[in-house]
Amino acid sequence: MDVINIAPLSRRNRLTLSLLSGLLALVFLIALSNGLSLLWLLPLALLTVFCAVLAIGKRIEPAITLRIGPEGLRYHHRRGNYQVDWQQLLRIDRPTAPSRPDQPLDYVGIRLRDPARFYHSISPRLALALIREQRPLTLLAEPNCRDGQCASLLPDIDTLPEPNLTGVRAAYAVHQMALRQQLGYDLYLHHSCLDRSPDEFIALIRDYRTQSQSPSAGSTTTTTE
Repeated sequence: MDVINIAPLSRRNRLTLSLLSGLLALVFLIALSNGLSLLWLLPLALLTVFCAVLAIGKRIEPAITLRIGPEGLRYHHRRGNYQVDWQQLLRIDRPTAPSRPDQPLDYVGIRLRDPARFYHSISPRLALALIREQRPLTLLAEPNCRDGQCASLLPDIDTLPEPNLTGVRAAYAVHQMALRQQLGYDLYLHHSCLDRSPDEFIALIRDYRTQSQSPSAGSTTTTTE
């Protein structure tokens, strides 16, 4: 089967923003050399910096965030990556908030067969980044934990799926277990890392997984953007 590379929505318009920030910087320098009033220079400088920060943010994101292949789904993040084998993927769907079950969140949720095995394999650097990025989900799962450091989310020997999980991996495991209990999934992919709607991506994964298990599946590579 074809290997499908997903180029994220978050990287789109990066060239436009880069050109715009460069143009604004040029205009700022020309205005500065002509002695334009500070009243005009300050907003122009702020706009230039804002566009430059957005452009840099888009460029440091991975060009490919998801790779779908015969062995499973691989997620690429600027802090690392992880692999979910097809045998490990139990369910994929749209999560919903406990208070609004009829309103899907802007995420794709993945439920694992063996979460503990995944917690051992994820890199601490990526685990820490995901905890920070998933703070909006943490607030849904633990409404009274606005700083993400409540006692219920701190590692404890009685709450860990395996006692030999330590450090950042242990904190990540407790965090994800809380999300699993309240939202029903172990992993969460935000819409911005996809190249299509969450529902279309879910349909793609389900179809690909079914076809990859057929004996006639081959292997080539395609990229969508």
